[in-house]
Amino acid sequence: KHGRLSFTFHQQWQGKGTGKKAAFANMWDFGTFLRNQNELVRLRPSFDKVVPLFTHFRALSGCNAEQEAILDALALDFEISFPQLRELARCKEVINEVVCRMMHCVSGGRASRFLSLLLTPTPTQYVQNYTRSRNILGFNPDNPTWQYRLNLEIPGDVLVAEQLFLLDRWEVEIDQHLGRPDTSQYGDRTRMRNLAHGGRSVKVRSITEWCLPSFDILTFDYSSGKRPPDDAVPFDDATCSRLLSTLHSTKVDPETKLDVMRWVSHWVYFKAVQMREFLAAFHDASHRANLFVLFAFRIVDMHNEKIFRVRFGDQEELDELQSRLGMAAFFPFIQPERANFNFDFQYNDHRLVASSLVQLAFREQITNIRYPTFTDPTCKVDPLVSGVPKSWEDPTKLPTSGFFRGTYFCSPDVRCFAQRKSSYERFGFWKLHLPEKGISWWTGLNEIPSDVRIFMEWVLRSYQDCNDPFRALMRRSGQTVVNLSSFQSGLRDIGFEKFEHDEVRTQALFRFFDDDGHGEISELEWQVVGQVYQEMNMSLEEFVKFLKRTFTSRGKDEFLEEAWEILDESGNGEVELEEWRSTLTSLKYFGPSDLVFDFLDRNSNLKISPSEFKVLQRFVHRVA
Repeated sequence: KHGRLSFTFHQQWQGKGTGKKAAFANMWDFGTFLRNQNELVRLRPSFDKVVPLFTHFRALSGCNAEQEAILDALALDFEISFPQLRELARCKEVINEVVCRMMHCVSGGRASRFLSLLLTPTPTQYVQNYTRSRNILGFNPDNPTWQYRLNLEIPGDVLVAEQLFLLDRWEVEIDQHLGRPDTSQYGDRTRMRNLAHGGRSVKVRSITEWCLPSFDILTFDYSSGKRPPDDAVPFDDATCSRLLSTLHSTKVDPETKLDVMRWVSHWVYFKAVQMREFLAAFHDASHRANLFVLFAFRIVDMHNEKIFRVRFGDQEELDELQSRLGMAAFFPFIQPERANFNFDFQYNDHRLVASSLVQLAFREQITNIRYPTFTDPTCKVDPLVSGVPKSWEDPTKLPTSGFFRGTYFCSPDVRCFAQRKSSYERFGFWKLHLPEKGISWWTGLNEIPSDVRIFMEWVLRSYQDCNDPFRALMRRSGQTVVNLSSFQSGLRDIGFEKFEHDEVRTQALFRFFDDDGHGEISELEWQVVGQVYQEMNMSLEEFVKFLKRTFTSRGKDEFLEEAWEILDESGNGEVELEEWRSTLTSLKYFGPSDLVFDFLDRNSNLKISPSEFKVLQRFVHRVA
């Protein structure tokens, strides 16, 4: 008879039938889950009650405050039809409030909501109502991963928040059913990250115990655990090309393009190389980040994610994406080579991934973690001169504060693919059915020193097969590996003379290819040349595709001539580097413009002539 009882009411989707098996039969069908929940908890007024209610609402014409109070009451618990909403909208004085406050209550989904928006009497008011309703109109429960900013004084935004909270609790049930580890930000299994209300971070023991306020702005990132099914079919190349051309030619703002893509995002799947191309369709970094977050879990070959990861040249961009999606969801488990890491040990997912990386290093080669440092909460930096502690293989033995930073390197000779695959599937929730040879191993231009880039540009211009230089070097050494002496003399033999009189730069070039530091370059270690070679080739092909989409007035076969006239802004028959950069920036080209310039500038005089520019014709047939 005494004391205080506290508890959290929690509901679970039963599905069709009975028992646990029925509940999880269609566990990833989020849209159906939310529709079923909506049918259970919202009231549908009968005809006998609707007539007097609407009559009373009409009788209050001119009393806007009273009418808005009725709308707020209906918005909380009721579901109405579109004809009923249209009847309410006959009160012209409050038509905008009717549309914005009641749109989320209309049965029929997104189609009915857009019909409701069409009740707005003027274009100006339509834009205003669309802006107020943007969150409810753009919400896609079947692909909920997104960054949300919700005004809790707008009923539609409140509904989005409530549905995401419900989805979050359901995803917790799914994770426990599948035996997944807890990869949440704070160890509470929630899919919500960076939760803040009124600009202040919200930290609670469990998100299910937090009561949703009715005021101020709620912001958070939602990172779903839903992944593509095994039978997911990505875009074919022809469809992808048409979509890119449409994106490029459509004269609407990037936010609107992203809104449209959100509505259909649950119907499409991408390959990694297609995601790379779509990223190039957005010039602004924030729009690229939103595009990637939207489709991150719609990529069918995430094991090849380095193909598009290298397009995020700024480490801050990668850090932001890992913060929004979660370290475990967007960590390069399969290809961590040359990846910079910055683990914040206050976060649960950072500790899990850091532990998995330490495990990998001890199985491959502990010296693979280079330049490691640990910064404690007092900002004291420990260079870890004795190496990374072996106890860090256990995430429970990691510190719960401080920063662990470094870079991961690995020679193909010591790569432990089984360990990488295990972490990728366990913590990233992805599935991998390919052997090591089935992976597209990749190296980005931002991961190589400038001298290596100079050498690779020469290889790209001089060889159709990037392995030919290594074969020539092996013939020079008479062995299956190449040592420093053979490398230095062999470079002269194959015609690379850039560093002929600079032994320091030649040695640095050799050390880059000698990944394991054993003083010899093996055929496996030379694979990095092929990885950079394919990155350069792809970058040049993408540049030609960009020109083809941009310059269309003369027909598809003359776009290079049209492009040259625009690039040669001064009209003096040559394009200098600054002129090149400024023109491509004005054209909103996203890509390694300096690489293309250096490739075309065969005389190294910082100018491109018309004949040098025509070298791009070599890539035209590849993008036809």
